[in-house]
Amino acid sequence: MTTLEDLLPPLRLALCAHSNPETIREVLTRLEGGAPEVDAMAARLVERLGGETYSDRESANAVLREMGPRARGAILAGLESGTLEGRTRCARLLRDHWEDALTAWRRSVLPETASGSPGGRT
Repeated sequence: MTTLEDLLPPLRLALCAHSNPETIREVLTRLEGGAPEVDAMAARLVERLGGETYSDRESANAVLREMGPRARGAILAGLESGTLEGRTRCARLLRDHWEDALTAWRRSVLPETASGSPGGRT
């Protein structure tokens, strides 16, 4: 299971690529808080998926993607509200989280197929 400590390094990279310094500080401060803060932050990020600017939507998407299952509740709620853009991004995030989980499972259970080909053949 992914822990908050596992999420911080990739989140820092995603934030640096898509956000201004104030946003980075805010998100990292909240992430290093507690689980209720992470849930509230995920809900706010889902709202931003339908934001007016592309960079805002992309930065929210990147952070939610890295949060993985911890953001699932907020993403599921986002499927039923907000803008069409936000709902579409929520659906894609759920698909991406499912694919990530399936890939991780394959690697742990079937290491010989981690390359993507049956029997480990390329």
